Amino acid sequence: MIFHLDTETEWRGGQQQAIYLIEGLIKRNIEVLLICRNDSKLYEYARKNNLPVETLPLLSEYDIFSALKLRKLIKKHQASLLHCHNSHALGLALLTKFFIDIPLVASRRVDFPLQKNIFSRFKYKTSKLNKLICISDNIRKIVKASNVPEDKLITIRSAIDITKADRDGDIENIISEFPKSEFIIGTVAALTGHKDYPNLIEAAELVLQKRASVKFVAIGDGKLADNLNALILSKGLQDNFLFLGYKTNVYDYLKRFNIFVLSSKLEGLGTSVLDALSCGKAIVATNAGGIPEMIVDRVNGLLVSKQNPQELARAIVELIDDEKLRDKLAIEAKESAKLFDIAQLVDQHIALYQRLMKR
Repeated sequence: MIFHLDTETEWRGGQQQAIYLIEGLIKRNIEVLLICRNDSKLYEYARKNNLPVETLPLLSEYDIFSALKLRKLIKKHQASLLHCHNSHALGLALLTKFFIDIPLVASRRVDFPLQKNIFSRFKYKTSKLNKLICISDNIRKIVKASNVPEDKLITIRSAIDITKADRDGDIENIISEFPKSEFIIGTVAALTGHKDYPNLIEAAELVLQKRASVKFVAIGDGKLADNLNALILSKGLQDNFLFLGYKTNVYDYLKRFNIFVLSSKLEGLGTSVLDALSCGKAIVATNAGGIPEMIVDRVNGLLVSKQNPQELARAIVELIDDEKLRDKLAIEAKESAKLFDIAQLVDQHIALYQRLMKR
């Protein structure tokens, strides 16, 4: 049995990737158990979809009570491997390994350099961590630069269920909210610093000076919501730049967007870009982090420099004005999404698990 540990309460790209993997493993008849907090969106999803799940407090990386309970679960279910899906989960798993030996892997989804404190460096360099899964080559490069041994690192890129985009949704309700007569430029990103919403807002202001009738729509929540709404109000953009908050039917909105934009200054890979590719959207994205591993400039999207609202605005205006280019990029986007199909994600994880369990 493979244990999957996640200590987050919110639902973001990492949690979606964990679920894709868990559901894919179950379809391959591999026993899994998800361990998460009972106040998390992961737990809500697992209960609703009848996934095998146990809850622990998971209050911190130093939660000795949760570590001992995790040890008990490992012994009870005779777990063969423990996969940690976020940084705090790895810290807790390493604490657990003082009480029981089990192969341990972790996923690294952010392209931030490793923190310089002793414990953070220990987490990723210790021999107790058998393999660190980087979701892009860019992350792998950054982690390696922090002197993590090369043989500890492996790249397994994030993936998507490419069939989701072709399923029927609630698109009619979205059209009633945003009629077809409106030109919609949309993004799907958490309201956090590395997504660089100020960059997008500055670009939107420039775009609206030239194309006043377009509308910007942002899906996602986060701690910067109040600050970003205040910025929108200060610029007088509240009628043309809308924050819709967290949505469960993201694909319905993606299908309605005329252009998809991601303005990040740091990005592990950017799974919302993959979602947009699978929906056949014309995309403008920054060249941050792992994004260039998905987008080839002027082939399946437009790439612009990060933290450059003028360049971002020019690319958006170009796509607004050039329907032929939008259509060309959209066709290539749909085709390139196949390279990131979830089946490959599952295959690569199974191969890794098998190698480690044979040691």
